[in-house]
Amino acid sequence: MTVPELGLVEFTRPQDLPADAPLVVLGPALGTSVTHLYAPLVPLLSGRFHVVGWDLPGHGVSAPTQEFTVAELAEGVERAVTQRVGPGPWHAMGTSIGGAVVQQQLASGSSHLESATLVATADYFPDPASWRERAELVASAGTPTQVVTCAKAWFAADFLAQHSELCTPLLHDLQGTDRFSYAAACRALADYDLREETGPAA
Repeated sequence: MTVPELGLVEFTRPQDLPADAPLVVLGPALGTSVTHLYAPLVPLLSGRFHVVGWDLPGHGVSAPTQEFTVAELAEGVERAVTQRVGPGPWHAMGTSIGGAVVQQQLASGSSHLESATLVATADYFPDPASWRERAELVASAGTPTQVVTCAKAWFAADFLAQHSELCTPLLHDLQGTDRFSYAAACRALADYDLREETGPAA
């Protein structure tokens, strides 16, 4: 088992907040940094919440790791947050693979989660073979191979043209992501399947 050591970004300073300010933990999407993905949201939270975010291995402030599962990411998040902030509860928000991590924490019965906000995610990412193919491509040719495809998936054409100040940093994140860590994340998504845990009760 390989639990990655994940880097954290503190968006707010505890000394600027009430002592009882609730903790919010943000999880990013594949190919992005938590800093740039949540930049428009953080100002809406920072006055009332202690806001921290974690980065995927080889993304943002996290060191590269070449093999991990979504379950191991979930454990890595819990270790990183409790070591930095303490053992108390938090409100979790995750996008894409970040949302998969939150769902994994819920499925494992984590005592830390007070609430969960899931964005553009699922309990299963279809076509595992395509994720493995993407992993092989990126491992051999790098993350720039994904820029055009991701730009189309992430942004409407008019949004990209009108709000380049929001879009460009995310595309730079993607280009700068460690290719082997990105590939490992693709393999983790290929193996991720919580449908039995999240499906309706018989």
